[in-house]
Amino acid sequence: MRTTLALVASLTLSGCLGMLSGTDEMPVDGDPTMTPPPEGSWDLSIDTSASDIYLEPATTTSTIRGHITASEGVQRAELGPAGTPSAAPVDTAGSFSAPMTVGPGYSLVEVRGYDQAGHMANGHRSVLRADYAPEWELLGDTAVIAADAAMLDALGSSAGALLGGIDLASFVTVGSPLMENSTCHLYVDSVTAGTPTLSLSPTEDGRLRATARVPDIAVGFSGNCNALGTAITVREGSEADETTVELSMILEPIPPPPGECVSGFTATDVNLQITSFDLDLRLAGCGLLCLAGELIGEIAEGAVKGMIEDRFMGQVGPLVDPLLRDLRVLDETTTMDFLETPVEVGLCLTGLSPSPEGQLMASIGTRVRGPGGVGLAAPGAPYLAATPPPGRAGTMQLDPALVSQILFSVWNGGAFALPDVSALGGDDGGGDGLGFTIDTLTGLVPQLRPMIQDGRIMRGAPLVIGVDAQMAPLVRAANPEEAAAGVDMFIELGDLRLSLGTAGGTLFEIGTHVVLALSLEPTADGALAPVLVESASSSTTWIVDSAIRGLPSRSADSLTDLVNGLIVSQLSPLLSGAAITLPDLGVPLAVGDVSPDPGGYLVVELSVGATPPPAP
Repeated sequence: MRTTLALVASLTLSGCLGMLSGTDEMPVDGDPTMTPPPEGSWDLSIDTSASDIYLEPATTTSTIRGHITASEGVQRAELGPAGTPSAAPVDTAGSFSAPMTVGPGYSLVEVRGYDQAGHMANGHRSVLRADYAPEWELLGDTAVIAADAAMLDALGSSAGALLGGIDLASFVTVGSPLMENSTCHLYVDSVTAGTPTLSLSPTEDGRLRATARVPDIAVGFSGNCNALGTAITVREGSEADETTVELSMILEPIPPPPGECVSGFTATDVNLQITSFDLDLRLAGCGLLCLAGELIGEIAEGAVKGMIEDRFMGQVGPLVDPLLRDLRVLDETTTMDFLETPVEVGLCLTGLSPSPEGQLMASIGTRVRGPGGVGLAAPGAPYLAATPPPGRAGTMQLDPALVSQILFSVWNGGAFALPDVSALGGDDGGGDGLGFTIDTLTGLVPQLRPMIQDGRIMRGAPLVIGVDAQMAPLVRAANPEEAAAGVDMFIELGDLRLSLGTAGGTLFEIGTHVVLALSLEPTADGALAPVLVESASSSTTWIVDSAIRGLPSRSADSLTDLVNGLIVSQLSPLLSGAAITLPDLGVPLAVGDVSPDPGGYLVVELSVGATPPPAP
């Protein structure tokens, strides 16, 4: 299974530090990084990096901890929307701590610090309340398939290949007695059999019935019998052929330990039957009795059938149990590459169960790991608890936690390093970028012009936009209202940092909270491709640091408006070529429509066979 949904980049900031400084001319959001502060300027910074940002589901409040440093003296700290703020008491050292109620998933907590002169600095915090799966920890129900007949046929074909290694014709030794009593002495001359197959079908109570079928069994035999006081020779070449044996059983998965995969099955309700049989007798020494060979035929037929049943159950039957105990269905590990970072995705069967409607429900667990080593502080892949809907044959319930697992490993492996995301935005896909230069910003931020005039910034220098996600991405399904707008799922990124500048250095450090809305569309090769729904995507942006002293509010607002307009469209190219590939059942498994379920899963229509064309 492979997917490539992702975004992030390569800044080294950690936590959330808002630094403001300037002259007394105008309030400023930002921190000078290119020139020293002039005499008489003010400095104001707010650091909220010590806040609780990764919460467990049962924890409904986050403790926002901060520290304000102000050359003009600290006045106050406040939390929440600017229109309805809550005051946070600040001690003499400039530190404050206050609880904030947060809901499941991502929340953006607005935090502001003020100095005695009325200057303000932003220290907003993104807070994530979720469950977390460390890398390579198995999540047991990330996909639940309601199997129909075609899917079970595919599974049976895949598992049946294991039966091919058993020589079912060897269950009888040539020359062994077929029947030895006062009536007949018959001996086996030859045994052959066709290729065994395995078929799977649901029972009425939603369990799994497996039927091993061995076709074209032929048993050659010869010997002699007594019939009505006459010795009758059964010549070589006599044969019972066109015989098919079916060994059926209920397969029960061996319950795995918590967090593990099904490693095998046990068989119950074992039943054997011979479904076809043809007897060809060649008799001699019987005279007129040969015209009434039915008696010998009945004797021989019973002997051959009894031998097949006894030997099959006695010698082949015991092979079934160890075979089932080692039978692993839907157990594979694949490696995907994203931005030159390998990520292993493992999936396996974690259980079988009936649905209320009687469908057979196969639960699939997934585990993901990447190279790691970046040391980002997150407890694991975040995901929201979800409840699968009732099974409907021919569908798969997909938990967005699977995509969260993959995104987390890619993010934690450092593959989201995009020092110049603007280069992705060429109209022809060739990487020509937006064509923005530093001059593009001078109309929005006139304070840049003196820096161009005195040579600190080169006129016409290309604008470099870097991106760095400080927190792990969260994937969730759309709710019913969001689904009505054509959205299937969302990727949320908290504390996404953007750097704007030139090759000579960063001019602005910007924080943003991004929500990417996606529609999952079937592809021609049977996968699911994410398509960005810009109308339902959003970003909330604020200036964290600035190289401009005394940046007026009008310039700051223009800059954040520009970033809000660019961020979603600039992240869109990262989804190009992304796809979610489904498990390999041995035959093509095609996807159709996708619809979010109110319980948090995505319901995917499935079909086995030729892949239908993608939906218009």
